[in-house]
Amino acid sequence: MRWMVMRRGMLWVVGVLAVLAVQSCGIPAVRQSSLARNAAESNPVCAIAATGQCDRMWVAAREWVIENATFGVREETPTMIDTNWPPPGDTRWAYRVTREPVGGGGYKFVLVPNCNSLNGSTCAPDPYGIIAGFNARLHLATGGSVAETRQRGNFFSAGKWSANITRDSFTDMVSCQVTPAGFFVHDAYPFVFVRGGRVSVLVSGGKRYPGKPTVLRVDNYPAIEGEDVFSPAAVDTFLSQLPGASIVQARFTEWPHGTYRNGRLDATGLLETIDYCRAVAG
Repeated sequence: MRWMVMRRGMLWVVGVLAVLAVQSCGIPAVRQSSLARNAAESNPVCAIAATGQCDRMWVAAREWVIENATFGVREETPTMIDTNWPPPGDTRWAYRVTREPVGGGGYKFVLVPNCNSLNGSTCAPDPYGIIAGFNARLHLATGGSVAETRQRGNFFSAGKWSANITRDSFTDMVSCQVTPAGFFVHDAYPFVFVRGGRVSVLVSGGKRYPGKPTVLRVDNYPAIEGEDVFSPAAVDTFLSQLPGASIVQARFTEWPHGTYRNGRLDATGLLETIDYCRAVAG
């Protein structure tokens, strides 16, 4: 079930699946529905209020909103944090965070991003990356990891994948690189680089033969062919296939012998790690 509430010209989309269904924001529809389901299942939860965990997570949620809210906090209650609304047509995000009761005396924490662009303009950055960063921040506040994510310094990992975050000492621009977690790879693998909100993908793992294509394949989807760096359209296709994926395969032609080097990797956590990079390097 989902419903919408209009307040002072601002459209807030609310509900289990509608939390992330920001239709005006340029996210492929197949990815919207899959990520909405994933986010609904991975909202940070504190199991027992008496342990103080819920309070720590609410403090972390408040800190995240203050750090990330472009328009400042408008209203705050013990169960909701609401930011000011953008002006009409603005493509930047406003946020609402709620603390919703669950069984056993705990709470579920839900972030709802929304922009005031109702005419089809693209809202930026990617809302799913924003939510991944918020969820990771609250998971860290538990002292553990509800979603099996970990962050230590400039490193973040989810499932079988990890991200390395760097900041340019001259421009302060943040970059984020995604690779297999804890790996020492001799085979081909997808290498994802995020900077300025742009996601770039290439196949790494050795010295590639100049001019020969590289290939990625997710589960049983058709293979995606690219050059040294995949085209934006190919990247969009790759990302749209990752929700719920089990396996990602990679191939390149090795220099100087001209033979294929193949890789087959567990896709668990790959999309979540990419979305985290999009949140921090957007």
